[in-house]
Amino acid sequence: MRIATKLNIGMLIVLAATVASNYTVLQATIGPQFSQIEEQASRTNHKRVLEAFDTLLNRLRTPTQDWSYWDAACLSPSLSPVFV
Repeated sequence: MRIATKLNIGMLIVLAATVASNYTVLQATIGPQFSQIEEQASRTNHKRVLEAFDTLLNRLRTPTQDWSYWDAACLSPSLSPVFV
């Protein structure tokens, strides 16, 4: 076997060992903290979405309530002829 082939195989083995050890170390040290940060960010975003929906519902409540009073007054089957 040529020396270049042996060097390429050796470098490939070293690279694979380095990648495996980096992955293991990062999963052991940064992985749990990263999961906590992601979970906290997810909860914060969920809370923001719920607040946005509440805001939209509150903004819609006034006009729809106003329209519901008009609908109840104008479309009621028991209206007196004087009102109409």
